Amino acid sequence: MSLPNIPNPQVSIGGTPIVRKIISHPQHTLVADGDRMQWDMANEEMHRWVGPMPSGEFFASYMKLDEDVDLPTVSKTYFDGVPKDKEEAQMYDPLIDLIKAADLVDSKFVFLNTSRHSDPNSLDHNKWRPDISTHKTEDEEYCDPQQRNKTDFDKQQLPWELKVGKLSPFNDPPKTLTKDGRLAHEFETNTDDAHKLRGQLATVLAEMCTRQFRTHAFMVFMNESDVRFIRTDRSGTVVTEAINYRTESGVLAEFLARFARMTDVQRGVDNTVRRATQSEIAVAQKFLADYQATPERSLPWVAIKVPTIDGSVREVITREPVSEPNTLTGRATRAFPVYDLVEKKVMYVKDTWRAALPGMDQEAEILRELNAAEVCHVPRLVEGGDVIGEFHEAHSHTLQDAPWRAGPLADLVPRTHHRFLEDFVGIQLCRFRFPKELLQAVSDAFDAHREALVKCGFLHRDISENNIMIDSDGRGILNDWDMAKRVGRPGEAPPVLSEEAKRHSYRTGTWYYLSSGLLDVPFKLHTLQDDIESFFHVLFYYCLQFVHHNRSDDEVKYIINDVFEESTYDPVLGYHQGGKGKRLMFLIRRHFKPVPFDFPNNRALTDWIRGAHSALRQYYMYLLSKEDGDTDDLPGVSNKPPPFESLAIYDHTYLRNLFATSLAQTTWSRERKGVIIKKRPRPRVTRANAHDRDDCEDLPPTPSKPSKRARTDIEYILPAKTSSQWRRDGKGGNKRCTR
Repeated sequence: MSLPNIPNPQVSIGGTPIVRKIISHPQHTLVADGDRMQWDMANEEMHRWVGPMPSGEFFASYMKLDEDVDLPTVSKTYFDGVPKDKEEAQMYDPLIDLIKAADLVDSKFVFLNTSRHSDPNSLDHNKWRPDISTHKTEDEEYCDPQQRNKTDFDKQQLPWELKVGKLSPFNDPPKTLTKDGRLAHEFETNTDDAHKLRGQLATVLAEMCTRQFRTHAFMVFMNESDVRFIRTDRSGTVVTEAINYRTESGVLAEFLARFARMTDVQRGVDNTVRRATQSEIAVAQKFLADYQATPERSLPWVAIKVPTIDGSVREVITREPVSEPNTLTGRATRAFPVYDLVEKKVMYVKDTWRAALPGMDQEAEILRELNAAEVCHVPRLVEGGDVIGEFHEAHSHTLQDAPWRAGPLADLVPRTHHRFLEDFVGIQLCRFRFPKELLQAVSDAFDAHREALVKCGFLHRDISENNIMIDSDGRGILNDWDMAKRVGRPGEAPPVLSEEAKRHSYRTGTWYYLSSGLLDVPFKLHTLQDDIESFFHVLFYYCLQFVHHNRSDDEVKYIINDVFEESTYDPVLGYHQGGKGKRLMFLIRRHFKPVPFDFPNNRALTDWIRGAHSALRQYYMYLLSKEDGDTDDLPGVSNKPPPFESLAIYDHTYLRNLFATSLAQTTWSRERKGVIIKKRPRPRVTRANAHDRDDCEDLPPTPSKPSKRARTDIEYILPAKTSSQWRRDGKGGNKRCTR
């Protein structure tokens, strides 16, 4: 069924197709399966490789040096000394020796064979091992010799991937092709091995950019004869033409010589972040000790500069993010609890690469406007804006019309580095203590969503588990407004968009929680009703996973696969589609019949789920009737649909009342559950810093023994953070609304 775009024109906005990205899934669904992650990453980055760029233009654009710099040279066949027709591992050390012997990097860098050891500080699903790693010599001076050949993405400057034979992820077009011929040419080699190899390149670059503060990064790919140089930013990845390094060794030598002589900023280091001093670390450690989720990760303490409204900067100290991206291109959002050097307290920094498109407001400016209008249940902005400086705007998207470019290309989104400070450090939604707190948090976020639209004319457009958080008092906060669009207040004419803004109505979202209509129709207008449906999906999914109900584990797995995971990829159109399972859940009440969904001892929650489900069923029946039209096949019988304004989800009113009615009931259980996985090492927790969110794996208590400690051979995959990581200090500047 194709869904028409019905709706409230004041609260709708068009957009590009949703991309089904790794990061658009709940974090707990990521598994430590390297092959799967690389394959998925290759799918995600499909048609985001811009090439083949001539090496000379690559050097001039991205590796420019002062004119008076003399570069070392090598003979034309110098790198023919790399072993050929041997095992891949036999290429690594001879290549390193050749680079060192030619003194191409002027002793500034060391090249290490890291092919056997992954980085112990990488998360389980990101255990990648570059064949060769490039570190600064100064970073290796005090390194333990036994640790020297272990991958360390905190030090990584230039990763290398080598392959034997002719395997290549890219296929350069013949020089004689016309422009149309080049664009029709498959630049991304269309084989399974090449597809996985592109995923391998992308996952290494993604982890490097996640672990460091970077604006861009470089990489080298080599097979038995060819070398390609790669530069990635958050819009796309530029790839050079293939150069035969055995007969044109000077090109590889020039790349290395230029790389060694560029500034750190040219190599991609974000100069708005520095290493924290020992005195700063000493103070910050005391304040942030309760927010460090994984003490076993040895990550550096840093000072981050946050832009201020007067054009200056404000520094904060932090170490470990509470969330980090798993993707190469896109927003690449990272969130940190930080120690603010001005107010001497814990705050929260969001670091992201926003879509720099007409009609897209800066998130910091959106928060300023929401705060000024006293919108309830949103974070209080302290400072923030776009990061100013060289390379803080992506560049790869500007090459979409380059004369040398070949192959199909996705619509690369221009991106600008954006960073802001909030006076709020939230508790993840998965850490709710009991079902009523879960419903209360989602209800509060729903109120924030309503007030943002009614008072300021903003539609959030990215309702997900990560964007609904719990404050220190157990109330909800609607966070992450970077995808919000100014659509106009209800009853007012929507803002007039320029033609360019209409062409670039960029959007994204978390696949599990997007509406059926957005998943099914690639260019559907994003309406208020889509966001309302997303609130239902968030709460329904969390109830499936973490609240006791009358369905078996096998049924839950089926519902998740059928409703939340369902998707198909159209290789011709180049996007994923889904939503069929969600639509059928509403139209034929799949998974709600013949046995009604029920939450024992939580009648109020059962009533909410059923009431919201019925409202959405009414909406999809309405869309179906609009599609069928007014046929009047039988005398006196009309299929004319009811007025749109009569629908329960025409606006926020029905669900808002449903929240209030359910929360007012007294039939609530205080028990919850978690998804059980194999036990991992648990951080130390002491009574002095353990607060209301129960102690470590004791959250939630087992249903059979609610007053006893939970089993110690298991842990809960989502509620795995200890209570000591979330200090409930009762502080924060977030307005709360009353009904």
